[in-house]
Amino acid sequence: MTTAAPMAGRVAHGLTYAVLGWAVAYGGVRLAWTVGESPEFGRFGSDLLGFTGWPSVALCVAAGVVAVALDRQRTWRPALAGIAWTIAAALVAAAAILLPEVVAMSAYCVLGLGLVVASADYHLRTRRACGACGR
Repeated sequence: MTTAAPMAGRVAHGLTYAVLGWAVAYGGVRLAWTVGESPEFGRFGSDLLGFTGWPSVALCVAAGVVAVALDRQRTWRPALAGIAWTIAAALVAAAAILLPEVVAMSAYCVLGLGLVVASADYHLRTRRACGACGR
């Protein structure tokens, strides 16, 4: 008979790797725009009103860090889940004010939002289980 614990571990690790992949990809773009030359975004002058430059890079780093932290927990941690939801809300705010010319970047923000929310939700559903048997 198989238990839910091995399957739960694989799914959690998969979500963690997905968030980390997104954070590296999108964070790399944001880092390149921060240290290099970012594209021109017309009359607004920037692509993200609240998250330009280093704060946008920090948001990607925070998403990756919280995903790893969620993955390493064996029990439900409401404060950690709250941090994950806060990061997800910041990603929503970042995606909501993107200009139409950068729809692809908006898709990255929404993808990151979905991955972080999925990690937090999965953490909620599985970490309330018994660490020994997975129930």
